[in-house]
Amino acid sequence: MAGDNENEQNGLSAASFWEYRGHQKTVKRVEAANKLCSELSLMIHERAELERMYAANLKRWTARWLNFLDSGLVYGSSMSPWKGLCQEAEAISNAHQVSELIHCIP
Repeated sequence: MAGDNENEQNGLSAASFWEYRGHQKTVKRVEAANKLCSELSLMIHERAELERMYAANLKRWTARWLNFLDSGLVYGSSMSPWKGLCQEAEAISNAHQVSELIHCIP
């Protein structure tokens, strides 16, 4: 049949599920599905934890440098780049906190 030739050319087996031992491939995929789902869930939770830690570290970094700026050593036009970096870090931290929350939605 023409359809069988196309399947064989694409590397697909022409064996039917209903033929002798044809179900084994499906059974194997079903058995692997639980492990795949568990691994995907673990991957997402690990990513969420990384996002949370990164956001927390950026918050601490920003607080440290804002305290330095409040000491009065930096003033005038040089204050703008310092504050800009802190504001950028704060915005990135907030974005990563949101990302962590999205990954942890049950």
